[in-house]
Amino acid sequence: MDDAGVDALREAIKNIHGCDSRWQKSVPVRETYWTGEVQVFRLIKHASAKRCFAWSYLAGSDRRFHAVLEGPTVDSAASAVRAAIASRERTVLF
Repeated sequence: MDDAGVDALREAIKNIHGCDSRWQKSVPVRETYWTGEVQVFRLIKHASAKRCFAWSYLAGSDRRFHAVLEGPTVDSAASAVRAAIASRERTVLF
């Protein structure tokens, strides 16, 4: 389970995507730049997505949250992590 806890991840999803959610399951993910568990949530009344993949990590003394919506290119916990890594790399490059 994520160190921040399910309630903190649900709050992050609400702040980022504007809807409530219900926790479904944990999925272990091992990617080149990140290894951990991604929490899968069912979204409640979101306009375009039914699921969200969420996790957090410590960056120094700050906790960072990711909440990636399921979509055409994000269909699993692993693809959500890859999308977040790619997004971060694009942000750094430009």
